[in-house]
Amino acid sequence: MFHSTRNLLLARFSDGAELRRRRSLARLASDLLQRVRMPLLARKTSTEDVLAAALLAAELGESHDTRCLPERALRELFTSVRELRVSVPYATLKLLSRLASDSRLEVRVQTARSLGWFVDGYAKRVEELLLLLACDTSRKVRAAASESLADLIPKANDPWELIESWNQHPDRAREVLRAARRSLPPPLGT
Repeated sequence: MFHSTRNLLLARFSDGAELRRRRSLARLASDLLQRVRMPLLARKTSTEDVLAAALLAAELGESHDTRCLPERALRELFTSVRELRVSVPYATLKLLSRLASDSRLEVRVQTARSLGWFVDGYAKRVEELLLLLACDTSRKVRAAASESLADLIPKANDPWELIESWNQHPDRAREVLRAARRSLPPPLGT
């Protein structure tokens, strides 16, 4: 027996066409998430799944308070980034961009690590987010940012231009660049 729950994502839309569009998007998201074996996101016992709602809001550019994402949902997000970058890359990157400014240290660390999965398709946006995280006050966040920067450098259109531009940034960003280059083989590495 299924319990009926009011869908808060759909509640505020009185227009029938908009409501149908939202329901279609929710079904599509659920189907995609089932296909990539993400049961927490795709479960249908409740239509108030916070991570699915956050991904949908990020995709559509709507506001969503990421501080409300519970630890279990964040854990699934970060452990499933590899699959999400294939099935819903834009929504995932948009959600990660929101989480890059999260007040929780571990969320920013995992966000920085996850950005490395998106360097192929979204290099410029990844670089912008990494710069933000490279200037973080936490060494742990900066260390995670250096890992993703090491993924980005060799895949950049002009790696030397990217390196030079990072040398123009604040001290913390240059520290992250040095750490990233130490992990790379020559000639990009040091």
